[in-house]
Amino acid sequence: MLSEGKKPNGITFVGVLIACTHVGLGTDDKKYFRSMSEEHGVEPTVEHYGCMVDLLGRAGHVEEARQLIRSMPFEPDAVIWKALLGACRIHKNVEIAEEVMAKLRVLDPLGDGHYVLLSNIYAQANLWGGVAEMRKTIKRGNIQRIPGRSLIEWEKMIHKFVSGDRLHPRSKEIYKMLEEMMDRLRQAG
Repeated sequence: MLSEGKKPNGITFVGVLIACTHVGLGTDDKKYFRSMSEEHGVEPTVEHYGCMVDLLGRAGHVEEARQLIRSMPFEPDAVIWKALLGACRIHKNVEIAEEVMAKLRVLDPLGDGHYVLLSNIYAQANLWGGVAEMRKTIKRGNIQRIPGRSLIEWEKMIHKFVSGDRLHPRSKEIYKMLEEMMDRLRQAG
């Protein structure tokens, strides 16, 4: 873009930062983030900070991601805290996970995913009391687990799939095909 004289905007930088997250460019990611405002006059938004928290967290820089959140010029939303919680799971950081959970209980008290995620973090650390406490919290708070779902369009019809649901009229065929695919993947290593 730059070589063709095109000026990047906020959406451009979201794309660049997401690409950095998935490619793992190392120091380039921070350079791009800084260049937004310093070189291109694009002020980072919550989406850009969310990308950076995710990027730093996946790379194992959980403390740096936490510091970035603390330095944000606005209040972080639940999505940013969830990105940090996800990093805590990957890198088994119980201390920061508990801090994040305190924020999420205020911002999104009925969100099911972060309670389950913290429970998994406790399980990884063999903190079974924490696992039990999260399960009690979910039951006491009447927090409903929302199953994963997806939609697919096929032959001009939209098909809805919900995790664990077997109500689709062709579910036997679908699960048979999934099993065949899993067998092929296992055989391929």
